[in-house]
Amino acid sequence: MRAALAAPEGVQVPERTAVFTVRLAPSLIGRLRSLARARSQSLSATVAQTLSEGLEREHAERRGDGGVAG
Repeated sequence: MRAALAAPEGVQVPERTAVFTVRLAPSLIGRLRSLARARSQSLSATVAQTLSEGLEREHAERRGDGGVAG
């Protein structure tokens, strides 16, 4: 309720999540856990954010705009 009052333009509702299992090298898992701690995020949130940012960069490179949002 407080969030709605503080943001009269609307409160973003997070997308529903699902379980997705992948196999990663232990060294990569360690790096992700360190990043999660540094960001004070859950491991799941860190992986989701990191993947999303990487996919956005990849998409921008394929478009040829070098990652600059327009």
